Amino acid sequence: MAKPTDAPDLPLDFPFVRLRDAKVQAFTAPIVDFPVGFRGGPVLGDRHSEFRHLRAWRPYDRPDDRADYDERLSGSFTYAGPLYDHFGHFISEMVHRILPGRAQGLPSRLLFVTARGHSVHRNWAGLPPHVRSVLEFLDVGEEDIVVLDQNAIVDDLFVPRQGAVLNGPPTEAYLDLLRTHSTRRLDRMFGDRPRPERIYVSRSALGVPGGILGERYLEHQFAREGFTIFRPEEHSYPEQIDHYRKAETVVFAEGSACHGAELLGRGMMGNTVLVPRTGCQTPLFVPVLQPRSRRFSVLSASHYLGTLFADPATKAPLFHRGVALVDSRTIADELAGLGAASFASFSHRRYAAHAARDFVRCLISERRERWDRVEASRLLRRFGASFVRSLQRAKPAGKLAR
Repeated sequence: MAKPTDAPDLPLDFPFVRLRDAKVQAFTAPIVDFPVGFRGGPVLGDRHSEFRHLRAWRPYDRPDDRADYDERLSGSFTYAGPLYDHFGHFISEMVHRILPGRAQGLPSRLLFVTARGHSVHRNWAGLPPHVRSVLEFLDVGEEDIVVLDQNAIVDDLFVPRQGAVLNGPPTEAYLDLLRTHSTRRLDRMFGDRPRPERIYVSRSALGVPGGILGERYLEHQFAREGFTIFRPEEHSYPEQIDHYRKAETVVFAEGSACHGAELLGRGMMGNTVLVPRTGCQTPLFVPVLQPRSRRFSVLSASHYLGTLFADPATKAPLFHRGVALVDSRTIADELAGLGAASFASFSHRRYAAHAARDFVRCLISERRERWDRVEASRLLRRFGASFVRSLQRAKPAGKLAR
């Protein structure tokens, strides 16, 4: 049984707990596995629930009470979090103990935990480039980390509370800490290097499934308004957020790129606009973007149509692989009202044609995988009805449709 030693009885902005002979479990793959993910990590129990892995500021980890421990790790460490390939999940819920621990002067050696037997992540060279890029931005290097992929007893483990969690607002103190760190770091890396004043953060290069139908046409419209079409996957992590903080207006297509803002601090972005994609997942991105923006808005001019797939076990629809359609009636008015863009030349008919082509590409690209009959039929009906409505809004051919 781990012997906890509570953090000092001080009004700490960044509380932590200290565990002697701490039980730490490798995660069961996949680490992020809705609705039963995060099966592993430090065994803390209800007494120290605020230091467990949290979502919506509630415990979300599930250690195994019957686990055996075959290894022992000597020395003092600060628990950093799980280690996982996916950029969005890694930066949204697996790095937010690092700066709080450093602010309290906790041990500089960071303990990450990956999936059991996943030895590829046991050394720095085996980490995905985007993971290394994020860690380097946090001033973490190869010599600073130890990665566990087996259950182990750790001599002395400090566990800071997360400064931010998935599906919940970051703490006020953490936003200030991020602002100090990231301003200093980005100024040192890029100084006053000019960046575009207006940016549209696109998903179109990632493929249609999980995207906005007709997004290439939206990009064309944004480009006509003087926006730079920005594809974050083509830039290092620090370059991404340096663009975001220097732009007057950033329009995000909903997706993992929004999580890129996680390491910016309070008010470091200007006018930020979110174009929803899934509807049900949109609330995950609001607490990420809103406190980091001086002005923040969510468009209502798009709606989720559905997906071709569902989880085989739970039959829950796989929203991240679904598609959305822009409501061409309102997008121009909403963007103009926000001072973001006018879309004066937006054509209902041309947008509908682009969306239809994307939808066909989606069906073709996904045809080799077994569709969920219920979800696929819903998607086909919704797209058909939406496409007909789009055509009805368009003016007759030969005239410029607004």
